[in-house]
Amino acid sequence: MNTPVNRLTIALSVMAVINLFMLMVLNIPFDWYLLPVSVSGVMSVYQLLYLLHITKQNGLRLPMVFYFYCTIWFGCYFAPLLHFALNFWLIFNASLMLPQHWEPYVFIIGILNAVGLVIFILAYRYFYSTSKPGKKVYLLLSSTKLNYVYLLCLISFLFQMFIYSRLGGISGFISTYEARGEDQGFAGFGILFIISEFFPIALIFLFYVNAMRNAALQKGSAIAIFLVILFAACIFFGGLRGSRSNTVLTILHACMIMHYFIRKFKVREMVIGTMLLVGFMYVYKFYKQGGSEAVSAYTQGTLDESEEKYNFDIFEMLLTDFARGDIQPYLVYRYENSNYQPKMGATYPGGFVHFFPSFIIDKESVTTKKTAATELMYNYNGEVMGFYTTRIFGLLGEYILNFGYYTAFLVFLPLAFFMAKLDKWVYSLTPGDVRNFIVPLWILFVIFLFNADLDNAIFFFMKRMLMVIVMLWMVSAKFIMRPAANKEIDHES
Repeated sequence: MNTPVNRLTIALSVMAVINLFMLMVLNIPFDWYLLPVSVSGVMSVYQLLYLLHITKQNGLRLPMVFYFYCTIWFGCYFAPLLHFALNFWLIFNASLMLPQHWEPYVFIIGILNAVGLVIFILAYRYFYSTSKPGKKVYLLLSSTKLNYVYLLCLISFLFQMFIYSRLGGISGFISTYEARGEDQGFAGFGILFIISEFFPIALIFLFYVNAMRNAALQKGSAIAIFLVILFAACIFFGGLRGSRSNTVLTILHACMIMHYFIRKFKVREMVIGTMLLVGFMYVYKFYKQGGSEAVSAYTQGTLDESEEKYNFDIFEMLLTDFARGDIQPYLVYRYENSNYQPKMGATYPGGFVHFFPSFIIDKESVTTKKTAATELMYNYNGEVMGFYTTRIFGLLGEYILNFGYYTAFLVFLPLAFFMAKLDKWVYSLTPGDVRNFIVPLWILFVIFLFNADLDNAIFFFMKRMLMVIVMLWMVSAKFIMRPAANKEIDHES
């Protein structure tokens, strides 16, 4: 029976087994940091079990907060243990003076995360219970409104062709990417990329709408053919500028749309799809690090894969992309060993600066995350040093840059408000509401959010969500719903 005691017992047992394995087999240090880190692990597993139980009991899809707890479990519990097990500490920053012992600083971050998670759980339940569900429903009543989507596809295509023409065709585009360290590369193309790379997302929407009405498109073969076409579109529309996430996130969006609303994938299909994505990421690293010549050499079997820049470690990818288990403790270490002055929130407005042309705002005079972080990490002004750090610190890390680490757990409070409002809105969507299309994007956003800085979160929203919101608004008819037919989670049960 799924009771609170059973859930707690399972959570404690899982953490105990993992901790013992890490201590006895992988020889991680036995120290006080294990206590707060394990508390975060137990709390997140408990919440995951609770949400799995209550959604299954009520026939509901998993809420957004479920994916947030998955991120918390990995980032706040498992990742710190992996860092110790692999001795993986800021390996990309050889010029930094690292602490001899990481345990005290991981302990402090662990305390902040554990306290913050308690605040999050309590605040989320309060905000969820006091939030009102959405009152509108967006319906696609006329196929003629899909012409707006075709128009957006055309505009996106024309923008992409304009970019290629400006850079000398596809070969010139690739050359620009390969020479990115020697000149400005794609500087000034940001807004153009947002529009030009929208094409694959619009393509997913068109398939989604048609598959909901046409049983032939719901077959596995039709979905497989579409995913191949989509992959080609992803490469053509943005895949050649060195961002593998641009392709991976779009494919994941499509797969979630298929799985949730069109046809559930079998476990075997999920495994095959995961292997294909990992294979793509493996091959793409050659293009990312060595350009088209490296890919050509790899396909011909003449590439020296032993070169350090071509190394592909799945744990390295997980620890650098899905956690901040070394950089956040390092910020605490630098606070204790520098004269850094907190920026008192100045980096947050700086997060919006990237989206304004330089003739509107003097970007050099604005305090941003990278200027503050460079000052803290290197104890120098970036302008004097001639470079700025490009590290990502996560929401907790950016709070530390602004206000110090003593109250950094407070960052969980606005997160709880956001997650509660988002879940209440998602559960208010009816099955026919076209805004269901954006739900997988919100899932990806939630997974991405905790480990992102504000400017990264804004860019993700602008790049992947804003135009989708505009598209859904254009194609749908809006109606006011009568109160309450939808089922949702009752957190009091």
